[in-house]
Amino acid sequence: MSKLYFILILLFAVLSCKKHELNYITYYQKVNEIDSIQRYASNEQLALEEYKKLFKEYEPKNGEKTEEYSRYLTLSDHYDKKNINKKSLKKLIYLLAPGAKHGWHKQYYPLFAKYGIDSLQVEKEIIGWGKKLNQTLLDSFSIAIDRDQGSRRGNYSNNFVKLMDKKNIELFKWTFENYGFPSLQKIGLTGKNGRDIHMRTFFIHYIDSKDYEFLKKKLYNYVKSGDFDPYTYAAFVDRHEGVIKGKPSIYGVYTLVEENSLDTIKINKNRKSIGLASIDHRNKMVSDFHKSNYKRRNKNVYNNDK
Repeated sequence: MSKLYFILILLFAVLSCKKHELNYITYYQKVNEIDSIQRYASNEQLALEEYKKLFKEYEPKNGEKTEEYSRYLTLSDHYDKKNINKKSLKKLIYLLAPGAKHGWHKQYYPLFAKYGIDSLQVEKEIIGWGKKLNQTLLDSFSIAIDRDQGSRRGNYSNNFVKLMDKKNIELFKWTFENYGFPSLQKIGLTGKNGRDIHMRTFFIHYIDSKDYEFLKKKLYNYVKSGDFDPYTYAAFVDRHEGVIKGKPSIYGVYTLVEENSLDTIKINKNRKSIGLASIDHRNKMVSDFHKSNYKRRNKNVYNNDK
């Protein structure tokens, strides 16, 4: 009996380790493939089946512009309602919660209500989610975003700006060491000062830091773990390559040269290696997203000016 118990414990440990080491770059690549199935091939039922397989292996991210978990539940509502329950809908609420200030979740009120979660309950869940955020980190990064923006908007010297950036980089190092990456599910998107805490805002300011290589390696690992989004990572690297080194874009996110002179085949290969959709696919996502937002604003469903 003790031998069997030992084997079961060992098996559990191996499976847990495997789950812990999932590479989210593979997840993002798969999301882009499924998005193509729905967006280009218009095969929604196949996309739904592929999403279902994906979310059995990975916890969803519902990324910017891809909105994969939202799409999965919307498709499920249409084709296969057994995939939807209050547990899956609350997971969506928590994924949408960081943008609650902007009302990004309100478009899903009808879907939530259809399965027994009214708008008041949605807002209550979001408030509860907010109370569970890491308040120590939220305090620290609320100060950090003020420090970042304040030093650039005031009449300060370049040395003062660099000093403020250095303080913020030290905060990131301390956070990495003690808490991991300060993700949306740890600190949300809105600071205690009401200002949005965009990671992109921070990191595009560190492209000339002496800590650039350290940050680049660290952030790549956080892309793999699913804590940091690949688009912001690509913007960070591309700006360094273009502004600091004067080299062509690696990921096609930021470039100082004419677009028609870029090696798009190479760039799309690089993009795929970190989980980004091809340039054309991403442009289509962005275009569709803004068209969708335009319709929502006209219907007064919710307002998103980002």
